[in-house]
Amino acid sequence: MEETAYFLNLTLKSTKPVVLVGAMRASTQLGSDGSANFHDAIAVAASKEAIGKGTLVSMNDEIYSARDVTMGNTLKLETLRSPYGPLGLIIEGKVMFYRQPTRPHTVASEFDIDRLSTLPRVDIVYNYGNVSPVAYEALVNAGAKAIIHNGTGNGSVAEQIVPVLQEVRSKGLQVVRATRTGSGVVIRNGEQNDDKFDWVVTDDQNPQKARILTALALTKTNDSKELQKILWKY
Repeated sequence: MEETAYFLNLTLKSTKPVVLVGAMRASTQLGSDGSANFHDAIAVAASKEAIGKGTLVSMNDEIYSARDVTMGNTLKLETLRSPYGPLGLIIEGKVMFYRQPTRPHTVASEFDIDRLSTLPRVDIVYNYGNVSPVAYEALVNAGAKAIIHNGTGNGSVAEQIVPVLQEVRSKGLQVVRATRTGSGVVIRNGEQNDDKFDWVVTDDQNPQKARILTALALTKTNDSKELQKILWKY
């Protein structure tokens, strides 16, 4: 849901409220949240205050921006999370907004869903202690146009993976450093010399959102400097 919401947030050309909604408990379970969440999502979509805020996700009486929402728990009703908190709340059926999304979206975005037929292949490699280069090599052979390096800490690259990513970049694929930590800004030229290796960083986006934005960006440019500007912009 978070990935679909972010894609729509970047590509829909309308200020009309678009609200994605889900449930954590089936209708056959005690305390099912589906009906309440659906009722709240309708209230958000009908709210004049929701106009122009981009694609939204609503569950558990909370309203989140598609840009920074993620699911943080497999079972709990309060699974939706954002490092910046919700945009607003639904209080006894009344929609209350407390902050605005500031990054470009929908009508202010350079991407248009009506002009997209296919997207370049972008894949994610999850990193861990003593990580193997096998996944990188396989994705290059599978035709990926970019690889999101989901690194530890500030998007760190293990010593044995540095030459692997250099080889990936030399073949024309974009290398984008992200973090598996769940939040925080990946700093350019922080853990790695991105200028030297011609790599890109994700800013504060999680790997799955960075994958979507990178794929969209590659429909516009394959220049790493321009790609970096787009990842910082959105």
